[in-house]
Amino acid sequence: MTCLEVIRHDDTLYMVFELLDMDLYRMMQMRKLNDDPFSHEEIRHIINQIASALDYIHCHGFFHRDVKPENVLIQKKTTVKLGDFGLVKEIRHPTPFTEYVSTRWYRAPENVLGSRSYNYPVDIFALGCIMAELYTFRPLFPGSSEMDQWQKISMILGKPNHDDWPDARRLADRKMFSMPEHQKISLQQVIPRASPEAIRLMEWCLSYNPKKRPKPS
Repeated sequence: MTCLEVIRHDDTLYMVFELLDMDLYRMMQMRKLNDDPFSHEEIRHIINQIASALDYIHCHGFFHRDVKPENVLIQKKTTVKLGDFGLVKEIRHPTPFTEYVSTRWYRAPENVLGSRSYNYPVDIFALGCIMAELYTFRPLFPGSSEMDQWQKISMILGKPNHDDWPDARRLADRKMFSMPEHQKISLQQVIPRASPEAIRLMEWCLSYNPKKRPKPS
């Protein structure tokens, strides 16, 4: 978002931002109510703008930590901007970070398992969740608790492979979460409207291993 003015008064700093029409959550609810699904082109346009915003802040040394539809703001139905930087951290800030970050449904597996050394890949996982929701108008991982969130993720992504993500068992044991026995299912079954290219992008963003998710340009 664009900061229009900064005002200091009695040792308090006030920042005035532009007013946008709505957030992505509200837009999805309106489209769902009207039975008006997003086209492939619309989804590509929205995700490209969110990804560009994330790439910009990641390249400048910060990560958002609370990427969700309510924090994606829309202007005139076409311009997309990322808002609410209240949980932002520096990428190079010394860890540990707080365990509780972001809204549960968009929380990366390392956050769900209580890692305190996470970084910008948590934003990329949330991006994959949002992209899936744009196709279905339903959250991909609607967990009702931390443990249920872990189960919801594993029901689709399957049991984490130790060779692929060696931290998984250590983090799960520390939280006293059992390692799920679910088999991975294709996102194409969950999101049949998505193109093969869109499925590949979502699977990349939703990689268990944070190091294997897309990196800043």
